[in-house]
Amino acid sequence: MNFERYFDKQLTAYGSDIKVWPLWWRVVLPLLLKLQPKLAKQWHAALEDERRMERMLTQLPQLTLSPQMQARLASISSRPQASLGPTPTLPVWRLGMSTALASVMLGFLLGAGGLLAPPDAAADFELDSTANYEVSEWLAEAEE
Repeated sequence: MNFERYFDKQLTAYGSDIKVWPLWWRVVLPLLLKLQPKLAKQWHAALEDERRMERMLTQLPQLTLSPQMQARLASISSRPQASLGPTPTLPVWRLGMSTALASVMLGFLLGAGGLLAPPDAAADFELDSTANYEVSEWLAEAEE
C-alpha cells in the first residue's frame, strides 16, 4: 500500500480535525504537508469537505416532536424490555454428564449393597434386603 492511500485511510478515519489524530501524526503532519504536495492537497480537500458538510447541517430545518410522539416514546421506554440474550438453559453436556454420573452411582450402590446377582451364581441368588452401606463394615469383612 502506498503512502497516499494510507494517508487517505487515516484522513477518512480521523477527519481533518488534527486534535483527534494520534499524537505522532499530530507531530509529523505539519512537516509532512509541507514536504508532500499531494498529501497537502488531500488535506485541504478534506478540510473543505468538512466545512461544506457543516454548512449543510446548519441549513437543515430543526425537527420537533409532537406531544403525541413524545408520549408514545415515553411509553415505549417505560415498558419492561425483553431480554435479547439467550435464555438460561441447562447445557447438553451437563445433562449428559449428570445422567452418566447417576448411572455410575446407581450401579455402584446396587453392586456394593449386594442387590445384584453375581455373574457366577445367578441361579441361587437371593435378594439381601439388609444391605449396609457403611464402608468400615465392608473393610472389616474384607479383612476376615
